[in-house]
Amino acid sequence: MFKQYFHGNVKFFNENFNNLERVLYAGDADLAIGVNNKIQERLGQKPLFNNTQEFLELMNNGGKIEI
Repeated sequence: MFKQYFHGNVKFFNENFNNLERVLYAGDADLAIGVNNKIQERLGQKPLFNNTQEFLELMNNGGKIEI
């Protein structure tokens, strides 16, 4: 059971880190944010923004973050 769980997590993170590397080379910030958000959600975190527009709004708002 543990081996199956561990294998599933390793596969998920390997795929998503590979995707993150590809989108960073492509220079697509919105895709990079999307991949990063998938990783955050898998770790039980709530993403702070979903695209570059939301990121810019957050930064222009003094960077105030409410969780």
